[in-house]
Amino acid sequence: MAKTTVTRSCGHSETVNISGPYAGRERQSEYEATKLCRPCWQAKADAEKAAANTQAAEAAQTAGRPELTGSEKQIAWATTIRETMAPELQKGRVAVNENPQATDEYRAIINAIIDRIEAETSASWWIDNRDVHPLRIIRAAATADETAKLTAIVTAAKA
Repeated sequence: MAKTTVTRSCGHSETVNISGPYAGRERQSEYEATKLCRPCWQAKADAEKAAANTQAAEAAQTAGRPELTGSEKQIAWATTIRETMAPELQKGRVAVNENPQATDEYRAIINAIIDRIEAETSASWWIDNRDVHPLRIIRAAATADETAKLTAIVTAAKA
């Protein structure tokens, strides 16, 4: 392993570890020169995150979604998560409403669950569920009574 100083694409110099066969070190050094230095990379990532948060906040306001509660950072992050998940929840709503096999009661229950999810105002809830597929969130958000009714409807339809 050798340490070498490279001039990054942002113009800053950094010392990097170059490993591997001697013949490949020049190529690896050239590759390292195409990247941003750590502070510039972090600044770029922060700017992109801020832009995404601003865009999500504008979309949430346009859509009339309720304001979230939590710290400023939580709210910014959760708003982005919620706006990313909103189209998927909408797809689930459309799929149920357009399903000719779904009964009116089944549609009503699923729509009520999705309404409850969309009305969630806790930023920490959105953050905690950021990696959960929207269909799993719908299933998890159902009350025991709703789950029992949905199960009965599906069981009756299969019979």
